[in-house]
Amino acid sequence: GSVSATMNNYKKIVKLLKGVNKNIKVVLMALPPVGRSHSSGFASNPRINKVNKAYQRFASKTKNVYYYGSYRRLITSGAGYLKGSANGGDGGHWSASATIKVVKDLKKHVKQLLG
Repeated sequence: GSVSATMNNYKKIVKLLKGVNKNIKVVLMALPPVGRSHSSGFASNPRINKVNKAYQRFASKTKNVYYYGSYRRLITSGAGYLKGSANGGDGGHWSASATIKVVKDLKKHVKQLLG
């Protein structure tokens, strides 16, 4: 699907969540990069970057919706691909150690967000 179709789905989800709890805080986690060998078609880094920019715009315009992309620095190579040490083997999934790093960073981020 297109970036706009993806964003329309996220907007619907956020609307549903806010229907349940108008004060809910939603964290949109940026899509991670993929490895060099995996970067084609739907899961290409250029497409992922477009979706992430749309996430950022949506979060910046929507009350209680926050963009979380800072974790990407932990798993991204200098060339913009998934780091070898973060690659779970197929270029699209993370290694266990990368997952642990990202979860720790996410917990820290959410604690700051929620005060």
